[in-house]
Amino acid sequence: MDIGMESLEQRYSEAMRTFTYQREHRDRWEGVLRRDAPRAVAVLKELGREGSSSASGDIHMDVYPILKAVHEAAIDGGPLWKSLVRAGIADGLCQTFIDLKVPRDYAIDEAPSYYFMPLDVLFQTTQNWNEPYGPTEKAIASSLKRHWAGIVKRLSEEPDFVIEIEEHLCQMRAIIPRLILKLMQVDPSFEDIFLVPSDPTVTLLTRYMLLAKNTADFLSSAFLVRHLIKPDGEQLRGLFSARERSQTDMCLRIVKATNRSYSKFFSQLASRPVWDSPTEAYQGIQLLLVLWDEAFTKEIDAFFHALFETPDLWRKLLHVMDISLSSPGTDEMKPYQLVMTLLSESLRHSYHDYPNYSERLLRSYIEGDILAVLDHVLPYCVSHLEVPEIPVLMGRLFSIMYILLENHPTLVPLLQSELPRPRIFRALTDSLDTPDGPLDPSPDRERMSGDSSTLLDDDSDEAYIRGGWISLRFVEKVCYVEKQCMRRGCIKKSVARCVKCSVTYYCDKVCQKMDWKEHKLVCQFLKDEDFGLFERKHKHISRRPRPQ
Repeated sequence: MDIGMESLEQRYSEAMRTFTYQREHRDRWEGVLRRDAPRAVAVLKELGREGSSSASGDIHMDVYPILKAVHEAAIDGGPLWKSLVRAGIADGLCQTFIDLKVPRDYAIDEAPSYYFMPLDVLFQTTQNWNEPYGPTEKAIASSLKRHWAGIVKRLSEEPDFVIEIEEHLCQMRAIIPRLILKLMQVDPSFEDIFLVPSDPTVTLLTRYMLLAKNTADFLSSAFLVRHLIKPDGEQLRGLFSARERSQTDMCLRIVKATNRSYSKFFSQLASRPVWDSPTEAYQGIQLLLVLWDEAFTKEIDAFFHALFETPDLWRKLLHVMDISLSSPGTDEMKPYQLVMTLLSESLRHSYHDYPNYSERLLRSYIEGDILAVLDHVLPYCVSHLEVPEIPVLMGRLFSIMYILLENHPTLVPLLQSELPRPRIFRALTDSLDTPDGPLDPSPDRERMSGDSSTLLDDDSDEAYIRGGWISLRFVEKVCYVEKQCMRRGCIKKSVARCVKCSVTYYCDKVCQKMDWKEHKLVCQFLKDEDFGLFERKHKHISRRPRPQ
């Protein structure tokens, strides 16, 4: 018998040796809890300390019955639980969680570690809390706050929480962010913990998020990390002032989860199981936006270098935008607008501040079928959502795209089979019907000239709305192969043009007929001047139906 177990037996004699998994022994502990709550708390703490020094790990045979008895009392939430809280059971559970170390073999043991139970007991009892919070709830929150540094340190050391494990074990990680949210509701001063630069909680939550194998595990961590950076929900409103947020280097704490590598962070984020559902991907997109803003404000170059060079993430974002139309309930969340914001602002930022990365970023967009996705989504966004920011974002996106295509001609062949896009043209011209009235359809001559050096001179929202269709036409022009059929995907030589617009050329009547469904959307607005630039007729254009 080892020294640790011998010491334990000497202290608690015959009674302690009989407490095993069996139900009758748990019943004995329930009797102890009712008769002498302070003694039960003291024994629990001692069992935790002895367990940490036990080489065999058999100490959990003694800890398990008392934890089960405490757990049942906590779930009931009655007088017994309140008396235990007054006796300091919350401190006892926290200390047991920190002290108890139970060796386990992952090859043969698939159940959660027994040391996890003390924290689970505290979490389960918080799920029954409702405002107004009483002395029991406040006492538990206070105990967790006092022990939080030790709890997080213990979590960081336990393999269950820092390695990629089986999905059925992820429930252990998922309770941590939910527990934190509840504690912040009960005690707003709990936020002070996360403002300490050395606090590892955000790093730990990020690690959970990047190791998640199911969406619930990912979403609970991503939600809390996002709100700790920039709270905007009803539950967390006002927890951080602007001054406090500016002093916390959240990006630096987050990247510690991947050994200070932003590339690993974005790569692991792209591999999480949430990108096939817009409603589930919403938290990930929101997190990217607040991180983007944080990195932009603090000029974290490494963040943008890695972001611009992670094509898998951009493909996932474009995929989310593409499938949003067929997902119920997405109009309220507007995932289209969030992704369009990331696409447009990232391309602009790369062009102005990181020119060495702009070509790679645009290549990622093209490889993610950006034009096909916009062809599917943009008409609906313009005609049904009527979000004024979307035409601005698209006007800016196509303006910079045109400039980059001129500066990097090796990208042009990648787009030649993807153009033209009449549905996008029509959506951008429809956007001229603003809530404040129709905009002038004839922009200034410098913008119409196609001179890329002046295309971004006017950075106003109105200029991008008014000139979005022109910038897209420039993209089409720079990618057009002379004397080639203008039906998208056809590479035959053109022999005749459309009689109605005299601008679009086809290889034969069959090709023209195949193209008519799309071409008719813009045919009446084209005319043969200014290399095919079309201007809008002075009449109302009816809204297009939702694309199928």
